[in-house]
Formats: sequence, C-alpha cells, structure tokens
Amino acid sequence: SCWCCTRHGHRHLSCPWRRQPPLLLLSLGLVVDVFFAIDIAISFFVTYRDTSTCLLITDRRKITTRYLKWPCFTLDVASTIPLQIIYQLVTGKRQGLWGLLNLLRLWRLRCASKLFARVEKDVRFSYLWTRLIKLLCVTLFALHFAACIYLWMVFNYKIKELTWIGSQIHSFEDRSVWFCYTCAVYWSITTLATVGYGDLHATNIGEMLFSIAFMLFNMGLTSYIIGNITNLVVRETSNTFKMRDMVQWVSEFGSMNRLPEVMREQMLANGQLRFRTKEQLQHEVL
Repeated sequence: SCWCCTRHGHRHLSCPWRRQPPLLLLSLGLVVDVFFAIDIAISFFVTYRDTSTCLLITDRRKITTRYLKWPCFTLDVASTIPLQIIYQLVTGKRQGLWGLLNLLRLWRLRCASKLFARVEKDVRFSYLWTRLIKLLCVTLFALHFAACIYLWMVFNYKIKELTWIGSQIHSFEDRSVWFCYTCAVYWSITTLATVGYGDLHATNIGEMLFSIAFMLFNMGLTSYIIGNITNLVVRETSNTFKMRDMVQWVSEFGSMNRLPEVMREQMLANGQLRFRTKEQLQHEVL
C-alpha cells in the first residue's frame, strides 16, 4: 500500500519535466488501482462484530449499509479512481490543481497500518521483526514524502537558480527524474539524520519554512523510533535478566541450606524450563 502511494508520487513528480510517465509504471499503477477496487468490492461481504451486542453480523444487507454509511467508503473510492489520468484525457493538460488529488492515495496507508496491526497480533510472526520492518517503512515513507515536496517546490519556483538544487546543479532540468529524486532523498535523509553536510541547503523562504517544519517533524519521528527500539530491546532482554537472577537465587539458596549438588542442578533445570516454556506467563493468564 505504501509502495503504491510512492509509485503515484513518481508520476506526479514527472510532471515538472513535462515528460510522459514510463508506460511500465503507468500500467503497474492501473493494476494496483484494480486490486484496490477489488478490495472495496470484497468489503461488502466481510462480516463485522457489532460493538453493542458483541454479535457477529453476517447479514449482507446490514454489512452493505454499514460500509456505505461509513465515511471511509468515500475515501476508499476516491483513492482508487485514477483521477489524474481522467483529468489528462478530458482536458489534455498534465498540470493543474487536479494533480493534487493524487494525494488522496495516501489514504491507502490505512490499509498498511491495519495490516501491520494484524501481523503484530499473529503469533506466527516475530513481533520484534514486525515492529522493526514497520519502523523502517515509516522512515522510508517520511524520506520519500519530504523528497517529493522538495522537488515540487523546486519546479514551482520561478527562479530555478534560487532553489536548493539549482544553486548547485545548473542544468538539473536536463537530468533524469531519478537523478533529481536521488538528490532530494539524499537531502531529506541528511536532514532526518541531522547530519547536514552543507552541500545542499535551502535558498529561499519557502524551502526554509518547509525545512523548519520537516526538522520539527523529525524530532517527533526520531523520538518515536528510538522509544520503540528501546522498548523492543528491553522487552527482549528482560526475560534473560530474570532467568539470570533466578539462577543466582537458586545457587544462593542451595549454598545457604547446604543442599546436595544433584538437587541444585534439578532446581536450576526446572527454573530454566519454566522460563523457556513460558509457564509462568501462562499460569498468570489462567
């Protein structure tokens, strides 16, 4: 879902160059739209649980009525219709305010969020790796989104030499889309990592204001990532520390009471087995 949004972002970025998007990406985008349309159709047959009665609703009429009345239905449809292509076919233009409607595809991120939430609760998948992949996707999306805005600002500014890329590369408009996009991602990731090599910098008021907003956002994103990783590391190591403390307590108990060596080994083996099989956690749940 996130990748689909970034793919449509590339099509929007190709407009300033006045070039037609690659046929492969255009066709792939339409295929993705079809899959999301199928997902909308399937939603009319998906049962749900009534929050008031806690009963599973299987009546197709109630399911359809609920989905149609849900505000998400309108956004689901709007994010699936290829509005940019329709606008080009009707008006013959490739630029305009209608191009901003491509941002409606960001609504598809809701599907990605629901997917990660479902996988995190599935015991068949590692919770640690699921969270790490989610954090990586959030970071990559933030970098891509910032890079798109940086490029959008460049090609909507009148004096190209007074932009962050035009001040360093004078013939950047003759370069490929991917070259400029790579430069934008490079600048966004140095800003996110607060490295700031100094080779690229904001040169007009609009770029300065967006850079300020982006750095403020980066403060929150960095705190979110560090907090999640810290929580994951502590969670993974807490059981190890508990087991080490248990081994130490058993050893001290055996020494104080002068228990036989065989009994000490049995006590240690029993304690380690309880930690490995999570019997303590299961007992607390029961």
